[in-house]
Amino acid sequence: MRKLLLAALLSAIAAATAIAQPAPPPDKARIYFYRLPAGSSTPIWTVVYLNGASVGDSSPGTYFWRDVPPGTYEITLRSQGKYPGQFQTATARAGETLYVRIASIDYFDFAGGGLNLGGGNVAPGGVSSTPTFADQIVAPEQARREMARLSAAP
Repeated sequence: MRKLLLAALLSAIAAATAIAQPAPPPDKARIYFYRLPAGSSTPIWTVVYLNGASVGDSSPGTYFWRDVPPGTYEITLRSQGKYPGQFQTATARAGETLYVRIASIDYFDFAGGGLNLGGGNVAPGGVSSTPTFADQIVAPEQARREMARLSAAP
């Protein structure tokens, strides 16, 4: 019972830590970029771009944010592989906070005839697989829950 209570307390503290950031300046929007722990997926970092400009690096189990002028942003990632609908476009309004989850994807390499197992593995057909990343806009409540166990990126 004690362990369960301690785990719940630590989880609550982590949740408060992940969302206890100040509000964005009134003339800016804030965009959080986060990535869940790697598990069996690609454990390498990738670069995050807004409208083609690098805004930071993402590694498993971390998050970071940027305050940006209001506007429409194409959110892309350094990704050697391609995946349908892998990058999103979002409109950020002043005072608003958006959340973007970054994921690595295992995929089937149709051209090479092999299965991509992530992380640069050699596929069964002898074709070297490549890291594939995608982003997704996530609802604030869900993102805050997911970010509760992550660390702020340096």
